[in-house]
Amino acid sequence: MLKKASIGILILMVCLFGLNLKVTTSQGVNYVVTTKKIPLYLKMLDFFDRHFNYIELTRTITAGCPDENERIQKIFEWAYRNINKNPQELPVIDDHVWHIIVRGYGTDDQITDAFTTLCAYAGHKSYFTIYDKGLQGRHVLAFVEVDKEWRIFNPSIGVFLKNKRNDFATYKDIASGAYEIFSIEKGPPEDYDKVLKDIITSQGTDIARAEIQSPLNRLKHEIRKWMP
Repeated sequence: MLKKASIGILILMVCLFGLNLKVTTSQGVNYVVTTKKIPLYLKMLDFFDRHFNYIELTRTITAGCPDENERIQKIFEWAYRNINKNPQELPVIDDHVWHIIVRGYGTDDQITDAFTTLCAYAGHKSYFTIYDKGLQGRHVLAFVEVDKEWRIFNPSIGVFLKNKRNDFATYKDIASGAYEIFSIEKGPPEDYDKVLKDIITSQGTDIARAEIQSPLNRLKHEIRKWMP
């Protein structure tokens, strides 16, 4: 009995020691990144706090929506209406997606980051890419997988695409021109059709930032980083 108690105390001491180890966390302010050290237990608590908040928010946004297209539409509209463009008088802060949601403002890529993260929590592979090509300007496009095909969204300007079946447009729809551009409020930029046709060669294959917000996917991601 005494031996078991001693082993239990030893395990507890090792756990307490491990949880108090210092790890790093980073934050960018106006594109200047600073790193600080915090205890491992605090980083873990923050991670799980964000994780469960993502779950609750996604459930709230998509409540009463059995159809997956309707769920994505609800998340798209929520991201566009609830995360405003970063005001010029406020700093650009880059740390965690959840903090973007809490602050209620962000850059185009941060708004899109929040959208793809919530889509991932709704059960869809998601990622975003920044497209910047010459005179066509800078566009941040989100890609969400539905029925094993990628669909394209631009949540920062409230633009999405649908095909003739009234589903979100696929790469094939865009390549063939069989799609229509929809906007929540404002219309799309000029030459938007050209932007779309140039970018449809992009494909998402790896676990993206949106998906590694959950504990299981984060664990898989960390294991892959250390594997030869």
